[in-house]
Amino acid sequence: MSLEQFEQSYFYANELKDFAKTLGLKVGFLRKNEVEQHIKAVLSGDNVGDLPRSAPNRAQKGSRDMLRPDALVVNYVSDKETKSFLKEEIAKIDPDAKAKSGQWYWLNDWRKEQLRNDCNITYQDLVNRLYELMTINRP
Repeated sequence: MSLEQFEQSYFYANELKDFAKTLGLKVGFLRKNEVEQHIKAVLSGDNVGDLPRSAPNRAQKGSRDMLRPDALVVNYVSDKETKSFLKEEIAKIDPDAKAKSGQWYWLNDWRKEQLRNDCNITYQDLVNRLYELMTINRP
């Protein structure tokens, strides 16, 4: 398939991952748009070394992180319990803070970027970032 054909087509995430595997790419925990970037790089002959790396939610086997502001984010679980904890911490800062569309997507995107860059982050860092996302105006 040429790059032009690829760009003119629509693929579901599972189809993209299957196609990426046929190209010899390891997709792991990459998001759909990241898999697309890798495929386009291969089809165009560009270097894939600078593209996003997969960042799993858990660095170690075992139980989830303790949900405390000072706890390091190591074995993150994106579930109702974690989201409730983060919302409760934000309510301590600003009880009137309102949820914004896409906030969880952008928080996870930021968290994974920190992990890819080998940054140690705490749950307080997640709270602070989520609060920023809830209070900034997006274009």
